[in-house]
Amino acid sequence: MEEQAEEHARELEEMELKIRAECWDAFSLELEKERARWAHAWEEERERVEGHVDEKVDVVVRSLGVDLEAKNDNNDDLEDLKEKLSKTETENGMLRSKIKGLVRERKEVGGRTPSRKIKMLKARPWGGEMEVDENIMP
Repeated sequence: MEEQAEEHARELEEMELKIRAECWDAFSLELEKERARWAHAWEEERERVEGHVDEKVDVVVRSLGVDLEAKNDNNDDLEDLKEKLSKTETENGMLRSKIKGLVRERKEVGGRTPSRKIKMLKARPWGGEMEVDENIMP
């Protein structure tokens, strides 16, 4: 009887090991599928980002008017770029001074818009003096 019990226990152990091996193989297969799916998704995202960056570079190149394929007259292109850069810096300086002037003007007005008017409030029926409220919008 003892021998039969030991034999049965060994059979159960072998069966358990087979089941564990099958589960491990199935899990490994699913894990590899998931890794491949993630790798594919990462590759697509990388390509998308690279395409987006390439588009931005193209926009900048077009806005500067630079011909990357033209290999002659590099000095002229460099001079043109320097000229455009100096024009842009000059324009930025003018705009900054204009903004400073507007901010200064705004502070002088006291933060009020020029269209804001002072309203006179009616006298209170129960008595009291008329008040001037400068914070009321028309």
